[in-house]
Amino acid sequence: MDVSTATLPAPPAAEPAIVPLAVDGDVVAEGAPEGEQVLIVPPPPAPPESQETRLRREAKTVLHLMTHLPMNEFCDFCREGKLTPATESDDD
Repeated sequence: MDVSTATLPAPPAAEPAIVPLAVDGDVVAEGAPEGEQVLIVPPPPAPPESQETRLRREAKTVLHLMTHLPMNEFCDFCREGKLTPATESDDD
């Protein structure tokens, strides 16, 4: 059997999307069938950013990499500096 002649099963039929009708003042899609107004529904807002995600992003910013302030647990240099004990100076 040649692969190019093999038949694939048909994909399942998609259910039509239910779109509410527009009311006065709503933004309506252009090119809608005449007599029909299709409401443009905006996407849902993005979920709030977690503290970990924000700190990971901030650890890579130019400002943080220049000053390393405030200490960021996701910055390699801040973590390394926190682990290294301060040494006494040799000013005796």
